[in-house]
Amino acid sequence: MCRKRFFIPRTVFCTASDIKTVAHCLVRQQQSNRTLPGLAERLGRDPDLLEGRNQEVTVLISDLRGFSPLAERLGPEQICRLIRDMMERLSSRIVEYEGVIVDYAGDGILAMWNAPVPQEGHALLACRAALAMLGEMPALEADWMEVVGGRLALGIGLNTGVAQVGNTGSSRKFKYGPHGHTVNLANRVQGQSKRLRTPLLVTEATRRRLPADLPPRRLGRVRLSGLPSPIELYELHVAAPADGWLAYRDAYESALAMFEAGRLPEAHQALRSLLEACRTGDDDIPVRLLLERVSDYLNNPPATFDPALDWTRIGL
Repeated sequence: MCRKRFFIPRTVFCTASDIKTVAHCLVRQQQSNRTLPGLAERLGRDPDLLEGRNQEVTVLISDLRGFSPLAERLGPEQICRLIRDMMERLSSRIVEYEGVIVDYAGDGILAMWNAPVPQEGHALLACRAALAMLGEMPALEADWMEVVGGRLALGIGLNTGVAQVGNTGSSRKFKYGPHGHTVNLANRVQGQSKRLRTPLLVTEATRRRLPADLPPRRLGRVRLSGLPSPIELYELHVAAPADGWLAYRDAYESALAMFEAGRLPEAHQALRSLLEACRTGDDDIPVRLLLERVSDYLNNPPATFDPALDWTRIGL
């Protein structure tokens, strides 16, 4: 499996070492590409915004599922055309919701909100952008069906937190973007979305900044590779939440609460009922994995009960 590494951030070719000159270079690039209305003018007035600082940001990382075998099958010409088409559509949605496209890495995108300029409701903007990106996939899939011959699925991870934001480039290449734990966690959350086959996962830090009309499903306290403590993960529903989905979500979260309280027989029965009446007819991986964890505890009671979920070894 090829693991993406986002070497932050987006490249703007500019032979500038002075931050004000770099800012003017970025302004010209922003203006020519019409990426974010108002951002170029703000940077022109205050180029020091590009200096390094700690800043709360919301980070989005996306990934096209099954890219490596797809690239081998289609060959360089077709796969490059497909990725260009996809990037154009997804980037438009990011910009529509006032995001900054930091980097492209193969079939993945790294974007952020709330830097270099502050943005009210940046977590909500990022979530709206992610949902809009997922909404682009059916049309992309239909347009490429004769070439691809199958589904095109996107996975997205979102996290909100303080990052080190600034220009880390050289006089030959301008590189502005976020660094640190907040970005690393967003990348791990995106990887978990692949394992769970859920299109969009967000952390607790992002979820608590969202309004009530964007209801998530709490998946549980999950251990992620390389992190010392488990984190709360939430799934955002791609379509507008209907009563059926909300009832299904509530049933799952009720079963999860039973498990976390150690009420294992009740949790087992509730999860079995969910699988038998699955919301879409598709396999709900979080339900199946939680049921497996409950069954394991019932069959092999541990000396110490740990409600955190370890989903790092799920087969892909």
